[in-house]
Amino acid sequence: MRFSDSDYTVTIGGETIALRRKEYNLLVYLHAHAGRTFSRDALLDAVWPMEAPTDRTVDDHIYRLRQKLKSFSDTVEIRTVKGLGYCLELKDESTDPFPEELSRQTDQLFSTYYKFGQGKALKELLNSRELGSAFTRQHRLVNFLLNSDFTALLEQSDHNDFTFLPLFLYSHVEENTEAAIELIERTLERKADIKEVEAMDLKFFTLPPLYMKAGKPDHSIAFVEEGLMMVESEDHGFYPALRIMKAAVLFYKGDPALFTEELTGIRGVLEAHPYLREKAALTLLEGIGATHAGRKEEGKSWINEALEMIRRSGHTYYNLFLFQLIDLLLPKAGAAPGTIRYFRKKKDEYYASTRLIELKKTIKKRAAFFL
Repeated sequence: MRFSDSDYTVTIGGETIALRRKEYNLLVYLHAHAGRTFSRDALLDAVWPMEAPTDRTVDDHIYRLRQKLKSFSDTVEIRTVKGLGYCLELKDESTDPFPEELSRQTDQLFSTYYKFGQGKALKELLNSRELGSAFTRQHRLVNFLLNSDFTALLEQSDHNDFTFLPLFLYSHVEENTEAAIELIERTLERKADIKEVEAMDLKFFTLPPLYMKAGKPDHSIAFVEEGLMMVESEDHGFYPALRIMKAAVLFYKGDPALFTEELTGIRGVLEAHPYLREKAALTLLEGIGATHAGRKEEGKSWINEALEMIRRSGHTYYNLFLFQLIDLLLPKAGAAPGTIRYFRKKKDEYYASTRLIELKKTIKKRAAFFL
């Protein structure tokens, strides 16, 4: 079975079936846990945690899935386990393991595309019929992130998939900045098994903007400097992003000369490491600098170009960081009130399209799970 997150289709034996979003989410979850039996309540909690559907909801979707999968009963079947619930059984799916070397190379290609901000290429890779079985469930969850489909991301992921993402999202929807800082720092202190890359994301890229928002940029720069000491080499994937963050903090602190000097250094880094997300962030900072220098229309144009670069890259979730920088830096750059309102409207439109504010309660619940 090959799943396509972009259009909610599943391909079995060369034939593609179109599903509704909720049918698709349910089938993906059952397939990821093939052989396990789930009660209706367990499926409701796993697949529709943000809604209040009834037992009939599960039964109705199971019925529709069975109708659509009827032609493939020799391959896949959703069985009713009397008194327990439902179980997806794979009968004839190839048991030949995906070649280990090819799987390793595919994972490396995935990581490279992600590192360089090649979101559209990533989506094509994830939806590849030939390579589909080489990807894990976590790989596939990234597709929802690329599309800013935070609803599906929260619906289809569980607490073991990510520590960083719920906290990252929480940092963007929680109006109480101190509460967001406290929750993230408590998680970093208490969750001993947090993955190093997730801990670095939280410490060096999520906390610094929050501390700027709280009016404590010295805390922000301390985290960034610690991160730069850790990565050491310019070849480290986090290095350009840390330099971007440092430039942002320097501007916030009121050091325009150091800010300009830092931008010059970042340009050199990105010539050698052309990461699209960081290039968009640099373009935004160039716009902030132009605005501060009195070239306000030019600055607005640069910031618009940064948002467009992210749209073209396919990494739309990165808008969260860009809008965060705009909120923090544009007023300090002396932008006209109309320009500030213009970008605030763009931010509000993005938040509305992704349902982020509606998801706040669920995001907060997921973010606090580890404490």
